[in-house]
Amino acid sequence: MLQAHLEEETRATVSGTARLRGIDSIIGDPECDMSSRSILFDPGTHFSVIVEDLLFDQFREYLRSPQNDPYQSEDRTRVQADCTFLFSNHLFEISTIFEVVPRRAAPNGRVGIIIGQKGLLNRKSYRSVPREILKARGNHVEEGIRGDIVIEEHLNFR
Repeated sequence: MLQAHLEEETRATVSGTARLRGIDSIIGDPECDMSSRSILFDPGTHFSVIVEDLLFDQFREYLRSPQNDPYQSEDRTRVQADCTFLFSNHLFEISTIFEVVPRRAAPNGRVGIIIGQKGLLNRKSYRSVPREILKARGNHVEEGIRGDIVIEEHLNFR
């Protein structure tokens, strides 16, 4: 179970880390480690997205190298990501593909990390328990908590 925090009073965010690398990277190629307490959990977004402004300069330059040309399109680059989400009772790890996009191409203009359907949400069975339900059950729910996201099962293709 993972507690989801509130963003803009409505959207669920979670905490986690991601280690990004090029899809065909080799030992010694740059990697980018990221950590955030505000990763948007968005079932309405098709792909998982990271805004390039968040990446280290060296990693952004590496993504523009010819080695990564097969994974680039007009305004996005695909990268491999090993993600970890900390749940109250266990560590959830998954490998997937993220799209790195410029700020202008970010869904809803959000600068950050967004967990989307393809490769992440479509690999897990989860249920969302909103704060109002938790409160009606007699649970204490701190301000800023949206509710619980309970992962019931998942697939991982590492």
